Amino acid sequence: MQALEHNNIPVDKSLIRYCSHGGSNVEEVENAVRELLRLKKKPDALVLLADKITTETFSILKRDNIRIPKDMGVIGFNNSKYTSLFAPALSVIRQPAFEMGEKAATLLLNLIESKRAVTDFKLESLAPEIIIRESSQNNR
Repeated sequence: MQALEHNNIPVDKSLIRYCSHGGSNVEEVENAVRELLRLKKKPDALVLLADKITTETFSILKRDNIRIPKDMGVIGFNNSKYTSLFAPALSVIRQPAFEMGEKAATLLLNLIESKRAVTDFKLESLAPEIIIRESSQNNR
């Protein structure tokens, strides 16, 4: 939402669905996708923030003969090893998980090895990377 607002694109909350079980409940994902597909003004792309939700959504779209990316673009989050199995290849927002773990371990070790009580904490963040592949490249 921040990215949309930053680029002066209004956030349409009617297009946002939550799957509180992270994709573990298939019926919940199916209901969320079906609600979006029934809208008068359907989204032209879906941003899916969990691998299980992405997998189930891909299945639903293919089952309904919705062509990815021609009819609906799809972008996932995480870039797990399974994204290479998608056809068309899945665009993803890749979080730098290894680097995040490495940074966290370094900060923790510094905290443990500190000779004095640490009272000054800092927030560190690592930027995600968008990897564009076939699932979000529309040739309309």
